[in-house]
Order: sequence, then C-alpha cells, then structure tokens
Amino acid sequence: MAGKPFTKAALATPCRVGRAALLVINMKAYSFYFNASDWLASQAVKQMSLAERGAYIGLLAYAWGADMPGTLPVNPDRVRRMAEMSPAEWEVSGEVLLEKFPLSECGAYRYNPRLLAEAAKQRELSEKNAENGRKSAERRAADKAAREAEAAKRQRKANENPTVVEINPTTVEKTANESSTKISQAKQSSYEDEGASSAGQIEGEKPTPKSQTTATNSARAVALTDPADEQHWSEGPLTKPGAFQVICERQGYEGIDFGHYRKQALAAAEDANISRTIAQWNGWIRNYLNNQSKNGPLLKAQPGGATLPSHPTPKHLLPKPGKETPGQVIYIDGVHDQSHDRMKAASYLNHWPSATIVSLAHPENPYSNA
Repeated sequence: MAGKPFTKAALATPCRVGRAALLVINMKAYSFYFNASDWLASQAVKQMSLAERGAYIGLLAYAWGADMPGTLPVNPDRVRRMAEMSPAEWEVSGEVLLEKFPLSECGAYRYNPRLLAEAAKQRELSEKNAENGRKSAERRAADKAAREAEAAKRQRKANENPTVVEINPTTVEKTANESSTKISQAKQSSYEDEGASSAGQIEGEKPTPKSQTTATNSARAVALTDPADEQHWSEGPLTKPGAFQVICERQGYEGIDFGHYRKQALAAAEDANISRTIAQWNGWIRNYLNNQSKNGPLLKAQPGGATLPSHPTPKHLLPKPGKETPGQVIYIDGVHDQSHDRMKAASYLNHWPSATIVSLAHPENPYSNA
C-alpha cells in the first residue's frame, strides 16, 4: 500500500532526512510521550477491534525503538510478524494497520508521522537542555574562578599583614614577659588531646591545670595564629587530632571526617619533610583542604566509622550513561520517604545499570541491579 505522501507542513520523511539525521533525532531516548487521548482518540483508531488496537500500540513501540526512529520495514509480512498476527488475522486487519504506517516517498521504509514529530520534540528539548547546561557550567566556572581569586587575594594580604589578636584587652598594660608566658601555655594546651595519657605527652611538658582552663581556651585562638618557632611535621598540629580539628573548624570545615583528612595531610607533610610556624601550619592546612575540595565534596564522618561525602556526586563527575565501571558508587541526595527514595534510585539505575546508588538519606541501604 502506497499510503499518503508527506506534506511540507509535516516533518520530513526518513528518505529526506537520511539515516544519520534520524539517529540524531532519536538520541536513543528511552520513551516517548503517550497520551491516550491523543493517540487513541481518532475515528480510525476508535473503529479498530481490540486486537487491532493492541497490535497498533505494539507497532508504535517497535517503530520507536528502530535504528531510524518512527519507521517499520516495507515488507507487510514482517510487519505482520511484529504485530503477532496470524495470516488469517492479517488478512482482515492488515490494511487498517498499514494505513498508520504509510510508505515513504522513496519507498524504502514505512513511517508513523506522529512518532517522527515526537522525536523532533525530544531533540529540540535535548538541545535546549544541553545549551542551558553549558551556560550553567560556564557561570559556575566563572564564579569559582572569582572565589579562588578573592581567596588568594585575602591570603596574600593575611601573609603580608598578620592579624594580632589580644587575649584580654584589659591586660594590655601587662609586661611582655607575662604575655609571652600566656601564649606559650596556650600553644601547649591546643596541641594536647583531651584525656591524653602522660605517656603521650612530649617529655618536659606538663598538662595545663584545670584552674587555667578558661584562660587557656580564650588564648587558644592566639596560640593557633601567632607566629612562633618552626615546628617539624612530626611535632606540629598534624600529629594532634584535637589541634587539627580546631584549625579545621576555624577555617570553616566543620563536620568533615577529621581523622581521615588528618592522616592524609600528615602523609603529605611527611613526604615533603616540611617545618612551619604555627601560623604557617594554619595556612598549609587550609590550602590542603581547599585542594581536596576541588576533587569533589569533602567526606564527613558517620556513626560507626563509616565515611560518606557531604554532598551528592557532582554532575561533572558522573560517568556517561552505560559507561560506568561495574560497582561504581554514585551518591544521590535521597528522599526520607523510603518508597520515594527507591523510585529516585531506580531512575539513576536506568542510566547507570552497573553502578551502586547510595542515598545520603538512607546510606545503610545501597541500591543496585545485582
């Protein structure tokens, strides 16, 4: 059956756009929008029998999944087999179904005009989303560059003009010897862990008496920023969990896995065999954490010792759909309602079927197709 030729007002037939262009239009979309009131409301479809209507919907699905979207083979017998009809049934219903899939002008394919229009809509939407994503990425990159430039500027100013913090403004008139003594005591206290045994203390040092706790806490900020003699990495704050956490929190890195990053920073400092003043150790730790954050969200500690990122996997770090390594972990925001959480994870597994999806709302229940 020749069927009605396409008009210029309609979308181009496969003969006009060519195989490569049709592949671009399809973009291998998983589905097309099926509105029953649109697809099944025409008089021709309403007059179909139940078997014919079911075969018609099945042929639409076959056509959408074809290499050239919206097309079927020319051979009526092949179309009959796709419709799962016997020769006797096809004798009755074949003409009705083939009217929905007329021949192209060149006679090489059958096509469904509505499916081609749906493919064109999806292509337009995909291109629009890609353009919006590109612009958004450019804005984020520009914002990030501006933030890094501003941070570098502040760091240069801080290095050139170190901030002097007074322990107690009312004691300005005290002698330099008294101020020096208080700073020294605060430094010692800031690098000692709470509850540390005397065996873990440096020989010759004594724990700060309880009567000096209040004064020590108020002086800790000065001890962490005031320039002093250089300390080797084996004696600096990287070897003191409590002091390392204080420095991180002062830099705004609260809630991260302090133990994990302290060990990593300690290994890096050991490899470089560096020594720094107390103020310089502050800057070194800040720069180290800033560099770590460029590779993705910093990890945060979880009850029981587990470690999770503080944010979902960034979009720019996600693999291409179907290109993930088996078992690759992808973190998502998740939903506290577990049924909705499973639905969200399932949508990710449709794109990355070999991955393991971990919801930050329910990390104890990872999702996978295994």
